[in-house]
Amino acid sequence: MKKELLEQLESLRIDVDTETQYCDPTGELRARYEKANEMLDECIAIVDKYMVDNYNYYEDEKGRIYDYCRENGLSLTDEDLVDRLWDVDYITGNQTGYDTEENCQIYVGQNLDLAKEAFDAFGTTLKDIPEDNPAIYIDATIRCYLLQILIWELQGENTL
Repeated sequence: MKKELLEQLESLRIDVDTETQYCDPTGELRARYEKANEMLDECIAIVDKYMVDNYNYYEDEKGRIYDYCRENGLSLTDEDLVDRLWDVDYITGNQTGYDTEENCQIYVGQNLDLAKEAFDAFGTTLKDIPEDNPAIYIDATIRCYLLQILIWELQGENTL
């Protein structure tokens, strides 16, 4: 998505020399076009710095669960697998948080529907969210919510 947006922005760039070659005797049009290109450069820089492609909790968590089980000799058919993975920060972020507050804000912000789904499933309300690091809390809630769902999905794929 980020790449496509940057390409679209870049396509708006004005070829000043071509556009002003025959019809700008005073140079006023050229100055306006150059200013427009400068503003476009500022927009591109902001998008490039702050926009990340949509974070996909499903794919990221599924890969983490699979890798963790494989690396630690766990079977996806273990009856207590959810309990064993629940407190693994690498999987759920349930102990100290999976990532920084800033990154979690990005992840959660791109997945508000999934956050609502997780809150509904756990009966979580806005009053439950701590004032300190709220995005980390919401991020961990989403990861915990997906844990059982993704284990079932991996079991169906018979990957371990």
